[in-house]
Amino acid sequence: MTLPVCVCDCPLTHRAASGSVCGNWGIMALRRGELEAFLERDEGARPPVFVGREDILKDILSRSRVAWRATDPGDMAKSTRVLQGAPGAGKTSCLAELRARSAVRMPIGQDDTDPAPRVLILGSGRIKGPKTVLLPLARILNPDKAPDFLAEESRGRTVSGGVSAPIVGVNVERRKETCPATLDPDWDAFRAWVESWAGPRGLPAPVILAVDEAQRLKRTDEDPLAKLFQSVHDGDTGLPITLVLAGLGGTLDAARAMGLTRVKHHEIGALAAEETRSLMIGFHHAFAIDPEGHGARLEALAEPTEGWPRHLHIALQALGRAALAAGGDLKRVNWDRVSREAVEGRRRHYEDQRSPEMEDSEDLVAKVMQAVPGANPATPGARLNDILRIIEASVAEDPGRRLPRGQDPQAFLTHLVHQGALQRKTGGLYHCPIPSFRRHLVEAGGLDPHVTPSLGSLSSGSRKTERISPPRNAKGGVPGRSEEIRKGSADRNIGE
Repeated sequence: MTLPVCVCDCPLTHRAASGSVCGNWGIMALRRGELEAFLERDEGARPPVFVGREDILKDILSRSRVAWRATDPGDMAKSTRVLQGAPGAGKTSCLAELRARSAVRMPIGQDDTDPAPRVLILGSGRIKGPKTVLLPLARILNPDKAPDFLAEESRGRTVSGGVSAPIVGVNVERRKETCPATLDPDWDAFRAWVESWAGPRGLPAPVILAVDEAQRLKRTDEDPLAKLFQSVHDGDTGLPITLVLAGLGGTLDAARAMGLTRVKHHEIGALAAEETRSLMIGFHHAFAIDPEGHGARLEALAEPTEGWPRHLHIALQALGRAALAAGGDLKRVNWDRVSREAVEGRRRHYEDQRSPEMEDSEDLVAKVMQAVPGANPATPGARLNDILRIIEASVAEDPGRRLPRGQDPQAFLTHLVHQGALQRKTGGLYHCPIPSFRRHLVEAGGLDPHVTPSLGSLSSGSRKTERISPPRNAKGGVPGRSEEIRKGSADRNIGE
């Protein structure tokens, strides 16, 4: 775990997890500018304090080191990593932390003799094909020479030494010793460009090529972009590049559809209790706010977040606004107001995640969410076929329940995964990753979140589930009740 670093560089760095408070608080001033900047950030930005996920970062950086030191292309193979989790789990923050550590030369597990990796993060929406990957990659490797690659890539002229750099996607003849037959022609052009300024030594540092929201990469294994990624995954580029795909629960499936086999993946979920505590303490150190005497209130603020990073972000922004108004003096903070703002922030987040399709089929969503287990290690989760049978039986049982227009049960299940309501675990089982979101959706559909029918009874249609709302109208909703249920669900999360 990376512990919070005290703003005055005192030994508190090594004591933060135990809750020790710096003796220099009396001479420290509120870092107002930094706090204001934090309050303007969205959830994808790098947090002021990064905790947890060390095993994930270490694994990625270790694979980057192996690729850098490899003397045989086979040693570079199968280095691709997939990070997947529900919205707000912190996948984007992981990538931002990876880039930040590399920028200040803080790679985990690398010797001092190994150069820090260059990290390129691309949103999947920006990727149209190989060209939109290779051009940004050229810019981070050699900004001065990147225009040469752009020009040669577009014109297909000779880069150097009689080596022809083709237009991306076009096969041209090259010297056999610099272009093995297994290389994709796009990497062929890229290597020619690298050789034009780096010579035989190749890249000056390893590269981590990361794609965010990678579940949206709907490519077959014959697609040019898939071929580009296959070359990296199989170690055929001859370049020390590690591919990282981060996204929702369908990311691993997207990687497999592109022909990436034997991919190691990491499931990203809630922070552990100790990590949550370390984050709360580190927040105060980052902005020079004295938390002395407010431990119980901080625990009460963190408890309803259930360790979910997005919820913690919302809670800390609510506290940050109050601390900023109070000049950093927590004695002047209205903690009840902070709690209410955190609750309202979570409710808005729930509603943002609750798509029009989910709202239109809220009865059916509630039925599914009530039956699928939460994120409990002791609960195995639900099988795909069980969930599909629940959906089919629920629709047949009650005319008020309907699938969203244009969706069959499989598409509906996939939609719930993409919205963060469900997550596919290792082994193919499904669970609800965010307990409070589960309660919110179950109550919004008029059911009791504390009742968990057996999967068998629901899929067979043999058991009715108790409702907590009045009889529903012809559209399947409760006039004036749905919003009341949703707000009540969030309020109960802080025990008020």
